[in-house]
Amino acid sequence: MTHRLLIIGGGIQGMMSASDAAKAGAFSEIIVTEQAFGPIGALHYSGGVHFPYLTR
Repeated sequence: MTHRLLIIGGGIQGMMSASDAAKAGAFSEIIVTEQAFGPIGALHYSGGVHFPYLTR
């Protein structure tokens, strides 16, 4: 059975979520979409945002 994951937003949290999902191995396909063309992320909008992220 195919399990697909769609992550909307290719910023810091989106990419970290995709990385964690890939490491877990529960999905056969992971797709990350982004509205903007090119890297912008949190630094472009807010001058830097810190999102604490816990690893297992």
